[in-house]
Amino acid sequence: MGTLRVAGKGGPRLFFGRMAAGRPISGVMPTPAGDWIPAWRFDTALRPRDDPSGSRQTSVDTFRIAAAGAAEAARRFRAAGNAGSAAFYDRQRAALEAALD
Repeated sequence: MGTLRVAGKGGPRLFFGRMAAGRPISGVMPTPAGDWIPAWRFDTALRPRDDPSGSRQTSVDTFRIAAAGAAEAARRFRAAGNAGSAAFYDRQRAALEAALD
């Protein structure tokens, strides 16, 4: 679990969730408007894809994975002595958990 921050056009993009070999597998990405894009999985072009079944439980599980990724990032920054970044990722975790309500 963790986060991925990628610089690109329009500013950095964030991903919270599960990754393997530096690639996102499943999680959530915030939009500039403050919404969330859940990604049950990614296709080969790294475009997020939702669960085709439309299962509410899959969406809940995806947000839980994302919240765990944000929590892990906060833990690592806190351990490294970077309180500001730890607080940022703690806020992201809280927002992801609140989105489940």
